Amino acid sequence: MIARLASVSGTLSNTGIMMRETLDAGSATAAMVVGSTGSRIAAFGARTSTGAAMSWTGGNQYSYMPVWLKLQRAGNTITGSQSSDGVTWSTVGTATTPMAATYYVGLAACSGSSTAFDISNFDHVNFAVQPPPAADLKIAGSATFSKQTDGSYSETLVLSNLGASTAYTTTLTSMAVGDASASPIPLLAGDIAPGGTATAILTVPADAGFRRQQRLRPPEMHVSRRLLRQLVPEHSTLIGRPTSRS
Repeated sequence: MIARLASVSGTLSNTGIMMRETLDAGSATAAMVVGSTGSRIAAFGARTSTGAAMSWTGGNQYSYMPVWLKLQRAGNTITGSQSSDGVTWSTVGTATTPMAATYYVGLAACSGSSTAFDISNFDHVNFAVQPPPAADLKIAGSATFSKQTDGSYSETLVLSNLGASTAYTTTLTSMAVGDASASPIPLLAGDIAPGGTATAILTVPADAGFRRQQRLRPPEMHVSRRLLRQLVPEHSTLIGRPTSRS
């Protein structure tokens, strides 16, 4: 979050921008403000856990308004910075402040008195969320078949994660063998860690067109994958090489 504190009239005390886990008084908090130690000094404050005391780090002692303030969160690390022009930034402080995935971000104005007012003017307010890096997902599939007494086939499908990222909530959305569809579909295979596998048992109907003397066409598989805290709307087409046993 970035904002410029353009001007303040009235009584100034801890006015700037803030991130906090909840709206409770003792919530985990990080703030970039002016007025903590004087009207000329910007400061970075952090309460690193619920109920803890706020700690403050002073910034540039010549933070005359208008002053630009920035808070940036990366995981549990929050960094506060200041600038005189919104282009060149100086880091004031950094704190490890764990917060939930959903938290509050906004402007803060305080006079420090129940009888005085702090009238603050902000402009150039900007919120930006950077997407997480692309996950390294490589899902491969292999299948073996065994003929049942009713003429259908039992298919053992193994999905392997060859990538470096966990495939969350892996779901088999379609499975075709020859001209027939396997069941049950859709089938939840669950989370697959890097180097891990998931096994599913499906049934292929008797009219799939299997022949002992005929080379089988590989099954076509489509797997959808949901990443942590985001949805990936794409599908990967997987080709497995089946073998037939009768």
